[in-house]
Amino acid sequence: MAQTILLSNISVESKSELTLCNTEHYSELKRLRIEYYHSFDRPAANITFKNAIFALIFQSTPICPTIMVSKWQSELRKRSEPEKVKIFERFFKSGPGEYGEGDSFIGISVPDNRSISRHYSTLPYDQIATMIDHPIHEFRLAGFLALVQRYKSARRPDDQEAIARQYISTCHKANNWDLVDLSAPYIIGKELTRGRCIDDIRLLADSQNLWERRVAVVSTLTAIRSGDLDIALEMCDRSINMPHPLMRKAVGWVLRECGKKDRSRLEQFLNDHIATISSVTLSYAIEHFSTEERLTWRNKRKTAQQHTLK
Repeated sequence: MAQTILLSNISVESKSELTLCNTEHYSELKRLRIEYYHSFDRPAANITFKNAIFALIFQSTPICPTIMVSKWQSELRKRSEPEKVKIFERFFKSGPGEYGEGDSFIGISVPDNRSISRHYSTLPYDQIATMIDHPIHEFRLAGFLALVQRYKSARRPDDQEAIARQYISTCHKANNWDLVDLSAPYIIGKELTRGRCIDDIRLLADSQNLWERRVAVVSTLTAIRSGDLDIALEMCDRSINMPHPLMRKAVGWVLRECGKKDRSRLEQFLNDHIATISSVTLSYAIEHFSTEERLTWRNKRKTAQQHTLK
């Protein structure tokens, strides 16, 4: 005789029929399964059926991967603000010939994205990768934010390294500055403070891919905050002559942060590169100098470059 299970007033005949693809009660089962999924770390007071039924349903029929990704995307879409789309398109340079050409937006703020995506950080990596591969900018950001949360939650070095490897393998898909800046310092940067991934960012620094090179530079911000300027200055040295504006700004930003920790090392770096440093990089690096000091450094750069041309 087939076993009958009452599930929120739904009668499901036999264990073999408890699947999301073959039940006429798809929506209700999906809702219950998602409720259960999000109740692991707190009392399951809102679930009315017994633990034995939990095991029967959830262990015998895993949640279809696309369901959780679709749920994630649905939550994000609910927070979208269409009036922001045009602003984002201009801000992230998605027009023809610009570095973000062709990117698509739906208008989600970073705080909203982060508050939603952190709850999906425990999904299998291939499901997070589905988000990272998505053509919508905010969905890609959601995937990277989930990886950041996954890394923060990891306690074992092996787990941290595995997440960092996953990030490195996909960081070329962080194809705008916000995707890099909101992820690299919190994964690769943390690895640097633990003495790991140094060789990896050296490889990234020599990449032909703009975004990988930005990861190599920006990830050192975390090391700077912990007092280690060596790897940051090395990455700046490797990238000082890159012509792309995003790299010039990134190098200048990192140099400025180095100066907050040790101004003498910043000034030494500037002196060593004064003949080749771009005006953008120099302006970012000396932003916190006095007006007179900034003028002095600009004049020094101008003189050095004129001397080089002779």
